[in-house]
Amino acid sequence: MHFDRLNIRLLQNLKKSGYNILTSNNRSDHEAVYWFPEKVDNVNDYLSGRHGTKVSNLEPTILIIDEALENMEQQYLYGYVFCMKWN
Repeated sequence: MHFDRLNIRLLQNLKKSGYNILTSNNRSDHEAVYWFPEKVDNVNDYLSGRHGTKVSNLEPTILIIDEALENMEQQYLYGYVFCMKWN
């Protein structure tokens, strides 16, 4: 387990492995954003707060993998993603 720099190829691999969002406790304008991949059943429900769990009052920073792949260029992707072997 380690952190890899966020990039298009990593997002593609995460998507192939079933992950659909990245979350971070850092603000998106923080100098070093650390992302954690997650699989959620329904991204819209998750974003609406109907995902059933609430750990704290702090809202995470969320990157939707499909939207990032469709709308963002590499130069706008930043931070580090927690990585492990994905099956």
